[in-house]
Amino acid sequence: MGSAKILRKKTTWLTKWTQVNEKTIVFAGQENEATYHSLSQYDYVTILAVTPSMKIPIVRQFRFGIEDYTLELPAGIIEDNESAESACIRELKEETGLVTKKVTFLGKKYADAGRLENSNFMFYVETGEQIEQFQEEPGVEVKFLSLAEVQLLILNGKFSQQPHVGLFYEAQIRGCRLD
Repeated sequence: MGSAKILRKKTTWLTKWTQVNEKTIVFAGQENEATYHSLSQYDYVTILAVTPSMKIPIVRQFRFGIEDYTLELPAGIIEDNESAESACIRELKEETGLVTKKVTFLGKKYADAGRLENSNFMFYVETGEQIEQFQEEPGVEVKFLSLAEVQLLILNGKFSQQPHVGLFYEAQIRGCRLD
């Protein structure tokens, strides 16, 4: 397999969080250049948490990219000068009101290496109980489900964000306790 050489790069910022990258590439053995585009955003964390009663917090929120509500794991961006683990603890508390007891880093993956340039840091978290007087973020609803309930949602296509589904598999093959 030959190599690719990047000839030119151009970056256009769309918002403070998102940029479009244009890259002109020539592949080994080819004369013609090709132009490709990708998006860059902050890296983010995805969290598979389990409460003391073995319930998994699932978040329901509107996602403008698909113009619909999704069911997904708690997740969020890693802020400037923040570690992935700190972002995990912060996002879990903000979205679910759960206190973190033990954090296990499961790996760094790419959601879509052909179109996105950011990384997804995956965590398995054992939690304490939900903090008293927890207030859900506007537009975010938290549900606590059993593993069997989440598996049914995956099979029925109602829990469908691929990096979140993949985190269940990653946790399983690494021996994380889910039920």
